[in-house]
Amino acid sequence: MSDGWVLFRPVPVRSSLITRPRLLSQELVPLTLLAAPAGFGKSTLLSEWARQWENQRIATFWLTLGEHPVSKSDLWRLLCRSLCLDLSSDSAVKPTPQAISDYLSELEREVVVVIDNYENATSPSLDFKLAGLLDSSLYLNLVISGRRLASLAGPLVTSRYTTRTITADELAFTGPEAGELARLHNRSVARISEFAEAVAGWPIAVTSACGSPDDPLKTLASLVAQQVGTAVEQGTAEVLSVIALCPGISVTAVNEYLLNHPGANPLSAQEACSSLERLGLIVKLSTHDGDRYGCERGVALAIGRQARSSFTDAEIASLRGLYARDIEPDNPIQAFKVLLDLEDFEAAEQLARRNFIGLLTDVGATRTALNTVSPDATNTFVALDGLRLFVDQSDTAISTDLRWERMQERRVMMARLLNGSDTDSMLYMACSLMSADVMLGNVDAAYRMAQDLDRRLNQLGDGRLPGQRELRALVRSLTGFSCAAAGEYTTAEHDYRASLQLAERSDVLPLKVRAHRGLALVDYCLGKLADAQEHLTECRELETSWLDSGGSGPLDIADVDVQMEALIGPLSTSGWRPESELQPVSGEVMDSLNRAVSYPFLLIAEAEVDRRLNGDIHASRQLLHRLRYWPDRKAETSAFRRRLQRYTADLLTVIGDVAGAKRQLAGLPENSPAKHLSVARINLFQGNARAAVVELGIHEGESLIPGLQLDRHLLAAIALWQMEQRDAAAEVFLEVQRRMRDTAGFNSLTWVPYAPLLALAEFTRSAGAEAIYEWVCAVPQNLRCLQYEALSKAELRSLAGLSAGKSLEETAGTLYISINTLKFHLRSIYRKLQVSNRNEAVLRGQMLGLISSVPHQNI
Repeated sequence: MSDGWVLFRPVPVRSSLITRPRLLSQELVPLTLLAAPAGFGKSTLLSEWARQWENQRIATFWLTLGEHPVSKSDLWRLLCRSLCLDLSSDSAVKPTPQAISDYLSELEREVVVVIDNYENATSPSLDFKLAGLLDSSLYLNLVISGRRLASLAGPLVTSRYTTRTITADELAFTGPEAGELARLHNRSVARISEFAEAVAGWPIAVTSACGSPDDPLKTLASLVAQQVGTAVEQGTAEVLSVIALCPGISVTAVNEYLLNHPGANPLSAQEACSSLERLGLIVKLSTHDGDRYGCERGVALAIGRQARSSFTDAEIASLRGLYARDIEPDNPIQAFKVLLDLEDFEAAEQLARRNFIGLLTDVGATRTALNTVSPDATNTFVALDGLRLFVDQSDTAISTDLRWERMQERRVMMARLLNGSDTDSMLYMACSLMSADVMLGNVDAAYRMAQDLDRRLNQLGDGRLPGQRELRALVRSLTGFSCAAAGEYTTAEHDYRASLQLAERSDVLPLKVRAHRGLALVDYCLGKLADAQEHLTECRELETSWLDSGGSGPLDIADVDVQMEALIGPLSTSGWRPESELQPVSGEVMDSLNRAVSYPFLLIAEAEVDRRLNGDIHASRQLLHRLRYWPDRKAETSAFRRRLQRYTADLLTVIGDVAGAKRQLAGLPENSPAKHLSVARINLFQGNARAAVVELGIHEGESLIPGLQLDRHLLAAIALWQMEQRDAAAEVFLEVQRRMRDTAGFNSLTWVPYAPLLALAEFTRSAGAEAIYEWVCAVPQNLRCLQYEALSKAELRSLAGLSAGKSLEETAGTLYISINTLKFHLRSIYRKLQVSNRNEAVLRGQMLGLISSVPHQNI
């Protein structure tokens, strides 16, 4: 025993053997983890730390586990002994986590508890209970070392406690450290540094090479020579070579190799692998589909070199092909890389079709694999080129111009292939083509394809091909977004729900998250805030489940939906309150949004949320605030941008800023039906119903999408009502009710003047419009739009004269009218514009475009 209270004192080591000064300055944190294979100097580093703690008079409890597995009860018993707890038969203390926690809660000074060789005890449940000891005392510091840690390094632990994790990459020698060690042992710095890089800084190999006068590679061979020699004697050398060339290969595949390879040793694969594992040459990687094996880190270099020299190129290609087929169920991305490396594009295409969604959820690895081959080599393969299209969306190394150019090229290619006879490829081609159309802003084309795909998908059987159910879920989410982008929210909701059902049946978390995000987006646009919040809550729960199950990174598929979540997620979780101001968007989020051509659509969804919570005026102010921070982008003429202009114009119209609305519409194509609907809305809000009817008749008889048809009928009904054509208005209004059942509920009712809307609903109630009457009554108070009566020509002249800021007498003289006439006009103006004084009248007149004003900045 010494000043440090220990059960086992660390074994003294020579500091010259392993010198890593960067790791010696250990600042204590509640949880320190060392996770690395054998030979990385974990115990050596712990011993060096122990000397520092002893010098600092920090109490240390040391527990080194043996080579055999340790049960949970044994670990608690050993830990009690390490803490010097009385476990005698007459003691009340029992070797339980609670007893240890009670003891630790009484600590009054800093202590360190070290557990080495923890791989012999680790399990998820034990890891969580062990980490839970940190809740007992602020003075406790856990330091745990092992070759494998089940859950201690997972996010459920590290997100709760301040943690320092040291992995094999940190424990490995850096080039300068290897060079310093070489100088310490009078060895060639260049050779040792080169050797250290070749063995990935494996400490035991580097220190052995420094301590031996022989060539480093010879030293490495000598380091494993005995084990390799034993493998040769046992007839397992060929199996060792196979595993070195194919890390993670299964016992089944090794056995297939032994059966098919002429002259192979008849020893069974399982026997050979067990023998090699006992020699410390390979390590077992247990997975859901059986045992797999890989070489221990460090020895892989020496054995891999020998293995490559013992096979011909043809044999290696055959072996790697077998390897790709073997690891596909467990690691499709690695199998994908192998096939692309072999330039077996036919096999890679089939693998991509079977694992299309799985490859999309690991965007970085898939992009790295695809970048190893030329796009020209894969552009006739539907799934391979489709993968390229998706992963390009999040590739920051590709300029916007190049990305658009590639999407245009792939769109043309996919459109050509879609017209071919390969019906099995239809989903892959349509999926890629629709994604390209959406990202390029070709919303109308994407919507038409969505309608066609909806008919086709209803005719397809469920899961006819491998991975088809997952792909159908992705396609449904794409059709959902295409419909939402076109304003068809009910159809979009239907498709997203179909996507969610398929995702749940295939149990693919990224697709579930994608569907819930889409439903949240649609619910925001429809004003169903509570439903949207539920979907985003479900997203967060799925992401937590993903991390709990060992997943890493975001649950994303790199296309339009993901970038939308970048703003909607923080917006919806930050909480809303009356008159709340939106927080500035972070630079990281803006970088993501800048690459999303659908950002305008996201702003529409955000504004719809704000409208329902804070009203139209607040929503318009926040929307204009967002637009001020929107940098110049290439996609200024995209369908998404044009839709945002129309939306902004409509929003400015309902708050009375007709002049601003007209400026937003000025840059839109004259033949756009949506533009004429917005102009008709402006006329209606200005009290000019006749002009609104004329504007609505421009595209009469044309085939419009359902959402625009509904808006057209609703505006026409209100205009006819105000023109005293009550029977015609009632007839159109009944058609509005029929269409609203198939579209977006009362959403459209929030974009027309409420007073005539309510009067028309009451008039048609007895004629069978009971449903729409209830919808009209349910419109929230802050979304009931006001309408201003039209001013006469004389009143307009008077209002323009008053805007000059002169007195009433001067204004009357300028207009050549009496002061009483001017006052009469002024009272009428106040009543029609719903204001109470001259300044308000002038401001309202400027907003309505009745008199000139300083223009706002356009989108």
